[in-house]
Amino acid sequence: MPKGPTSLRFRNLSSHVMRLCLTYNVNLALSTRHTARALLEINGVKIYHVMVSRYAITAAALVKPYVDNYDYKPTNYLAADETYTKVKGKTQYIWLVMDDIKRSILGYQASFIRDTVPCILTMRMSFQSVI
Repeated sequence: MPKGPTSLRFRNLSSHVMRLCLTYNVNLALSTRHTARALLEINGVKIYHVMVSRYAITAAALVKPYVDNYDYKPTNYLAADETYTKVKGKTQYIWLVMDDIKRSILGYQASFIRDTVPCILTMRMSFQSVI
């Protein structure tokens, strides 16, 4: 498990609150602070933004093996992209390979250096699902 996950034993909040957190945070692309505020204003649930973040980290760790090993049945039309993002002043590079027709992500890699190694790892990951 990555650093910062939470237990799924719901003492104070229910699993329904976790589902709401993930819906607001992931589907609506709200930040953790905005998610906590939306839960308070819309649903009347008081939750801290740190708990929203821990729910997201836990869900991502649990879902990742299924997403990585799912057979997306990709077509032969692939598109690749490399971009970067800054988080707390640190630049991180992200490589993606996706099916151009079905819009499913077949390979991904994140790295703090812009090098050919993460790019090749992304291509290998995506070609394993194509072959």
